[in-house]
Amino acid sequence: MLSPLYGSMGALGVATRRAVAFDADAQAFIDAAGLTNAGQKSALNKLVVALKAASLWTKMLAVYPFVGGTAAAHKWNLKDPRDLDAAFRLTFSGAWAHAANGIRADAATTHANTHLGPATSLSPSSGSFGVYSLSADAAGGTWYDMGSGASDSAASMLICRYSNSRAYWCYGGDASFTYNTDIDDGSGLFVVNRQNGTTTEGWRNGVKIGQGARSVNLSASPVFIGALDVGGSAVRRSGRTYAFAFVSSGLSDSENVAFYAAVQAFQTALGRQV
Repeated sequence: MLSPLYGSMGALGVATRRAVAFDADAQAFIDAAGLTNAGQKSALNKLVVALKAASLWTKMLAVYPFVGGTAAAHKWNLKDPRDLDAAFRLTFSGAWAHAANGIRADAATTHANTHLGPATSLSPSSGSFGVYSLSADAAGGTWYDMGSGASDSAASMLICRYSNSRAYWCYGGDASFTYNTDIDDGSGLFVVNRQNGTTTEGWRNGVKIGQGARSVNLSASPVFIGALDVGGSAVRRSGRTYAFAFVSSGLSDSENVAFYAAVQAFQTALGRQV
């Protein structure tokens, strides 16, 4: 029986190897990140194909799949895998732990700079960002999982699970613009979403967990992963493990559902789903 890596039998009865053809955007990332593991490359390719099939690819500004197990592999933006700040590749600071399941923050020294400022790249009526957390527990303190702000209250930010067992999210507002809801598990795909000019939404695993209507004032400070960026300084650092992060334009309800399905299939293929 021939391996799937082979095609038909040749004239002399010798199996001929058939090259695996990947999506061009997936291949560009594979080359930049130096991925060699067949399973990782296949999972990455299927993620790109799924995002394109759901018409989500063009909405993505930055996608960080955290595949490859090293800082050198984890820094790349799937949407634009060039080694440039302008391409939104990550700059890691502090003692991040890099492994096959993603990146682990230390709640003391770590943050990752996306070089993507919401005021420049998003709009008051359209924006989305989030992380796939592998940490179910509540924060020991005031951990921020992702965020950008002119102050630690005037921010676009996400907390998957706070010390009071509530999820918090905000899109371009002050403390009174922050929404929260009870959450018994801080793991999964958490998304902050703005798909119109009035409503800011919180999502977990393709399900809307809350929303509210507020005005928006976006910060120019780059979005940090694992902390809140306050004018270039990281505050309230996280101690979570992340297996994925992204920033995009706003997603509709159906697009949030499709996005979760694509990301969850990717995590499942890598054996690190929650």
